[in-house]
Amino acid sequence: MAIQWFSQPPPGWISKRLKFVAPLRISRAAGSSEEPEYIGLENIESWTGRHVKIASADPIGDDEIKTLGTSSCFSEGDILFGKLRPYLAKALLAKQDGICSTEFLVLQPHANIDARFLLYILLCPEFIKLINSSTFGAKMPRANWDFIGAVHVPLPQIAVQRRIADYLDAETAQIDALVAEKERMLALLEEKRAALISRAVTRGLDPDVPLKPSGLEWLGDIPAHWEIRRLGFLFILQGGCTPSKANDEFWKGEIAWASSKDIKQQILTDTEDHVSDEAMDKTGLSLIEPPVVKWDPMSRQLLVEFKVVP
Repeated sequence: MAIQWFSQPPPGWISKRLKFVAPLRISRAAGSSEEPEYIGLENIESWTGRHVKIASADPIGDDEIKTLGTSSCFSEGDILFGKLRPYLAKALLAKQDGICSTEFLVLQPHANIDARFLLYILLCPEFIKLINSSTFGAKMPRANWDFIGAVHVPLPQIAVQRRIADYLDAETAQIDALVAEKERMLALLEEKRAALISRAVTRGLDPDVPLKPSGLEWLGDIPAHWEIRRLGFLFILQGGCTPSKANDEFWKGEIAWASSKDIKQQILTDTEDHVSDEAMDKTGLSLIEPPVVKWDPMSRQLLVEFKVVP
């Protein structure tokens, strides 16, 4: 039975199994990730087919599975397809000869196949979803070539393949440029945000206020009417302990329990864990009221007050 992931192709198109379109190249060589022409899973960006020379933020670590320094060989024009965790959609059109992780399937497109067109097929979400559904292994799921090679792919005439590949190259390049510009703008906005906060909390809101040296190298000048105090004099360290995790009743309440995993939020409106009144009574915990923020028109400062509930 045909394994198909697309609807009926347009008139003039045909459908073939992948193994008849781009057979598997099986060629091994001694090699390691230290060699300049080596490509590992971490060197391919998910969903884009782009080669990155540094480890991505998505560390697959093909060294996890590398066997005795053995690598696969590929040639210019081959397509590398990551069989490990295929949901990450790691595929690449080789621009030169080299070696790669054995976690890649190395495909050799036939002469009547535009390799760019085939690469776009392999990066289709529907194709990736089908391949991912066939994986085996819980911790490191892999796809099998027997299944992948039997999957049908749609094929127009070579001239149509090239036109489609040219169109997608141009359109995705525009999208990539827009994404890069958005990322640049976000980075600039983050810098502006940090600078805005830094200036407001170290200089206040009056741009014409007289300044004086703070005496602290990292702080620089501050408003002349401001004071410098040690941070330890501004807070009260409240004692207490973490309620025992062994007592389930301590953790079935409605009182918010703030821990390090909640600090990722800039504004804490609720917490992942909650403790009970019993935990409050038996472990010496204290409630903290929501902070009170006030504007002092005389000093032109925001004053934040924290109070522990008696």
